[in-house]
Amino acid sequence: MLVPFVIELFAIDMYPSLVWAINEGHQNLSFLLQKFPQSDATLFEKDPEIDSEGSLTFCLARDQSGNATLNISLMDDGGTDRDGIDITEAAILTISVETVNVRPSFDLCEAGVVIVWQSTGSYSIPGFAHDIYRGERLENDIDVEADQDLTFSPVLISSTLVNPVDNGTVSI
Repeated sequence: MLVPFVIELFAIDMYPSLVWAINEGHQNLSFLLQKFPQSDATLFEKDPEIDSEGSLTFCLARDQSGNATLNISLMDDGGTDRDGIDITEAAILTISVETVNVRPSFDLCEAGVVIVWQSTGSYSIPGFAHDIYRGERLENDIDVEADQDLTFSPVLISSTLVNPVDNGTVSI
């Protein structure tokens, strides 16, 4: 489910004419938003728009970060008869989306159940922890948090110290 970002009253003081011309008060206003070509095309699930009340709304795409730069103009429906002007000069808006730290995750083999017979000495299970991720991977399998270090914390269970190591092997 998409959760939109809404900034109410993003655009304010919108009028069909700067000179308060009486014959322009009936004109409808609308915003025209155009993304710059170098903007990140994958940033939005729903592109930014500004409604007639001046609220800016957009939906970000999942697990994306980057920048989008937009030209924003206000246009009236009065046309350009008699050398009229029906659109403002563009204002520039940049939306920057930063990455966030996502919790790491992993799975355990055999639902995390290990049976070891007493007096067997050291016991090692390669691959006990697997599918170890520093954070959620993007759809293209890029790990945006690959530069982070992971640490498994030892846990005491039934008077035995279980000490998983970073390659997924558990030693008992």
